[in-house]
Amino acid sequence: MNRLALIAGLLRKYQKWIKILIPFAIFAVIYLQARDVMRGIRPEVAAHLLLRLNGMDHIRLLAASVIAISLMSGYDVILTRMAGHRFRFSTLWRVGWIANSFNNMMGFAGLTGSSLRLMLYRKRGLPSEKLVPKLIFLSASMLTGLSVLSVFTLLDSSPVRSEFPLLLIASVAIVFYLPVLAGTLRIPWISRRLGLDEKVGWLYIGGTVLVSILEWTAAAWVFWNVCGMLHIGLSLRELAGLFGLAAAAGVISMLPGGAGSFDIVMLAGLQTYGVDADRALAVLLLYRIFYYFIPFLFGLMLASFEWLPQREAKPEVLLKPVWNKWRLFWNWPGKLVLMGVAGNTALAALVFSSGFILLMSAALPSILDRSQFLHHWFTLHTMKVSHHFTVLVGLLLIVLSNGIRRQVRRAYYATLVLLAAGVAFSLAKGLNVEEAAFLVTVFIFLWMSKDRFRRKDIEFTRKTLYGLLFTTIAMTFLYILVGLNTTPDSSRWFTHHHLPYRYLIDKHEHWRAGIIALFTTWLSIFAWLLLRPGKPVAPLPDGLQMLTLREWLNKHHGNFVTHLLFLGDKSLFWTQDGKALIAYRRTGRTLVALGDPIGERDSVRQAVLEFRQYADSHACKPVFYQVRPENLPLYHENGFRFFKLGEEGVTDVRSFQLTGRSKSDLRAVKNRYEREGYTFEIAEPPFSSLLMDQLRGISDEWLEGRPEKGFSLGWFKESYLQLTGIALLRDPTGRILAFANLMPSYDDRQSVSIDLMRYRHDSPNGIMDCLFLHLLEWSKSQGFSRFNLGMAPLANVGESAFSHRSERLAHEIYRRANRWYRFAGIRRYKDKFDPQWEPRFLAYPGGASLPFLIWRITRMIAKIPSTRE
Repeated sequence: MNRLALIAGLLRKYQKWIKILIPFAIFAVIYLQARDVMRGIRPEVAAHLLLRLNGMDHIRLLAASVIAISLMSGYDVILTRMAGHRFRFSTLWRVGWIANSFNNMMGFAGLTGSSLRLMLYRKRGLPSEKLVPKLIFLSASMLTGLSVLSVFTLLDSSPVRSEFPLLLIASVAIVFYLPVLAGTLRIPWISRRLGLDEKVGWLYIGGTVLVSILEWTAAAWVFWNVCGMLHIGLSLRELAGLFGLAAAAGVISMLPGGAGSFDIVMLAGLQTYGVDADRALAVLLLYRIFYYFIPFLFGLMLASFEWLPQREAKPEVLLKPVWNKWRLFWNWPGKLVLMGVAGNTALAALVFSSGFILLMSAALPSILDRSQFLHHWFTLHTMKVSHHFTVLVGLLLIVLSNGIRRQVRRAYYATLVLLAAGVAFSLAKGLNVEEAAFLVTVFIFLWMSKDRFRRKDIEFTRKTLYGLLFTTIAMTFLYILVGLNTTPDSSRWFTHHHLPYRYLIDKHEHWRAGIIALFTTWLSIFAWLLLRPGKPVAPLPDGLQMLTLREWLNKHHGNFVTHLLFLGDKSLFWTQDGKALIAYRRTGRTLVALGDPIGERDSVRQAVLEFRQYADSHACKPVFYQVRPENLPLYHENGFRFFKLGEEGVTDVRSFQLTGRSKSDLRAVKNRYEREGYTFEIAEPPFSSLLMDQLRGISDEWLEGRPEKGFSLGWFKESYLQLTGIALLRDPTGRILAFANLMPSYDDRQSVSIDLMRYRHDSPNGIMDCLFLHLLEWSKSQGFSRFNLGMAPLANVGESAFSHRSERLAHEIYRRANRWYRFAGIRRYKDKFDPQWEPRFLAYPGGASLPFLIWRITRMIAKIPSTRE
């Protein structure tokens, strides 16, 4: 019993990894059982079989695939009827094509299709609460057609069944899936758990089963058409049995499109019917291209117009219901990210596909008849030079797809030029009309999406650079590998068929084209980096702007750090309506805003969005330093994450008293200073040069040669100190011992703070306690209700075992570094004045490196400001 409990505990602990590894384990088992059938495959022969097909063959296959994918729109008819809505068939067809083509290519247990349908119909007015239960029912019903098809597998007497006995068992289980599901959905309490009515009606169950049968039958029919074109004479019954077995392998592997599992079983099955391995591979390639890849590309084109920037939905909100239901069955990570940027991702995928198609077109031999026709118009040298340029354009398009995904304006224009060049080189190298037509289509889609590309540049990290270098190496290697396996030097097939060598690219030319294209692409990447726009200019405000700021603050509320804007070391970012303001400083490609935006509440929300867009367009990371907890939703809805910096102490001066045992030390300090004749006063500006010189002397003595800090802290700047009153503490002789400048919060005199608090070294003990006590008394007498004592860095950060890892690490730093910096001592000292501790956070964009950001901000604060007087 203990052993079973231990096993159960281990399964629960590692269930995420187990669920990810199961598909690959199934694939490995299938591969090991069928690896013998793959040994005799010659890819170059399969490639040439494909090249021998004529244009009418392609049109027939394309028509068959369009019919097959279009039939799946029946799911959308049923879904919308169940939800009580009716749409035009063109809408249902478009949504269905996008969802089904994406689901075929990368659907994990139907999650991709369900997520896309939820987003697309939610955009068209269908509420999520109505859609989610219907989508769960629909996704579960999509396998029922395979359940019917698997009957032919059990009736088929093909020897392939003996090769995969486990798949035969799986087919038996799939046959029973339809009756079990239909019966289950008729049980009221199960229907209620799914959010459906008391029980699903037979009409809807029958309708989804019929559509599913049409889906799987149409897929098998497309495969049968492919077999016929390559002269494989299988009856529909034989093919249905084999297709059902291969589809079962794909389903239980849970890999997108049954990739690998379906193909291996089908390769083995076709060979049991006497089909040679090369022809079987050609069948699978053609089927994948026409049933999966081409519909997916068209789906990308349709999707690129569905998600425009101004209408983009919040994927984490819309997809959460479906995701929560599905993750109970199969916890597939990372799919929701794609859906949130589907429009940009679709365009980027089209550009990447354009580059990949150009590379494969260059790797494979051109069609002989076309090359001979083209030779009448171009020299052989021109055709081969065009081949080299095709490889280069293909690699560059693959690189630029990253910029297209991230909406970079320069990448947009460069891609348009390369697509046009790709069309010209495709035609000149071998009259590749199909590739040229696809590139023209992508060009048109990209040209129509011009308004998306608003960024001047993107942040180019080492990770991005290494990713591009690795991708270009991998694509070049793939091009050379395919090219070498289709050259006359490596294949006897070509020699037997006496193809004219002059129209073929030999292996040396493939190597030369690949290496030249690779190094040219690398040079282009580095040239792009050298010529990229400079960092955004962040001008500091001049005297007139400071005057404007002061007048604006007379009408709008500020916060505890607003007065620091008058130091003049921060740039000012105004919203378009001028009703909100963000003060920030640029460090590298990071824009660090001080505190929350200030201004009218509605405009503050807009300010966060506009500031993020501004930073985004200049390839910078926006960061908000010391934001208040009540404003976290403003940042969260704009994609920010949070790190707790510490806590800020705020004392309620109206209730602060010196009575009680806990305040005996403070009472003693106050009484001693009063008894010995020390005096406190608030000096009002303007201040004389003599007073400024005295205060500078105290400041320099307190600094002991240390540099001033800036940004979130003030420094001794005379024009800044002349703006507000200064608290002075004098000894009995009238000599100034300590001072602190007042810092208004611009909130109708509700709150007040201090910035610089500095004292002489020969001051008696308790000088800071005395100054704080007088400031609290003065604040109360002036009608203020709150006094800000300042930050306690890293206070109460990461103490819970459930805190974020970064905050737990910060807690360890806090604990271990306390002997040097005395973090805990700062908070204990300020606790004497009965503050309420309010957390302060760092808001930073997702994907940013938190340690790097903290390092940058720390350096920025420690740096002597350039405007220092």
